[in-house]
Amino acid sequence: MKRNEDKRPKVQIKDFANSILQLIGFKRGKDFQTYRDHLFIIKHPKRGKVLSVLKEEYPEYNFYWDTPRILKWF
Repeated sequence: MKRNEDKRPKVQIKDFANSILQLIGFKRGKDFQTYRDHLFIIKHPKRGKVLSVLKEEYPEYNFYWDTPRILKWF
């Protein structure tokens, strides 16, 4: 049986990243900043978890670290 994933409203990746980072305990503006096509985030042990959650939820995007603090997607 097909799952109801197609019926779920898709959240913008920028908004999803904001919510995940705030749940972890990051403060917007101080610890991270999200943009349309990238995320600026301080070095933190939970950065890898954020990347894995984003890859799992948005498999249609490709992610890469532009610098140690900037995660980009396309």
